This record gives sequence, C-alpha cells and structure tokens, in this order.
Amino acid sequence: MKANPCRYCALHTKYKNKYHQGYSNECYTCKNLAKHKEYLKSQRKFEAGEPITNIQDLLKETWVICYGATKHIEIFKSMPLRIVLGFLNSGHVYKAIPRDPTV
Repeated sequence: MKANPCRYCALHTKYKNKYHQGYSNECYTCKNLAKHKEYLKSQRKFEAGEPITNIQDLLKETWVICYGATKHIEIFKSMPLRIVLGFLNSGHVYKAIPRDPTV
C-alpha cells in the first residue's frame, strides 16, 4: 500500500501538513496501517546488521542505522562526543547492509 492510509481515516492526527496515526486503540490494530508500514520497510535501501559498540567501528562505516533510521557517518562526525557515546552505549546503532537491488 503506497499511499498513507491515515490520510482518509477519521481518527488521524495532522502535524505539519502530514497525516499520522491517532492515539486511539483502533489505530494500533489498523490493518491498512500495518500494510503501509510493511511497504515502507520493503522500500528501504539498507537493512540493519550487527550492532556497533565502539567509535572505531563507527568511523569505518559510511552508512549506519540509528534508532531505525538510516544515517550517514558525517552526522556523527559533527555531533559532540558525549552524544555519540550515548548512542553507542544504548545499543541502537547498527551497521547498514545494502539490500540486493534485484529483490
């Protein structure tokens, strides 16, 4: 499902001209929203690999996945060291493995 199903739902929340799921229980069990999230996951260019635990491994990578979002290494180079160490200690930074383009 390519289009966002929350756009035409009566329970949606609109924030900065984008439609998001509402805060009701029906939104968490919506089948259309689940299909849409699976579609978005299938369109990603990278998949999460093994976790990165130190700065040396982080600087060897070009792309990483941090809290579920793909980030370029230049973002981490411009961050303060304390914040980068916090990301690494939390265990939410993973190597980004490119998907096979034929899939």
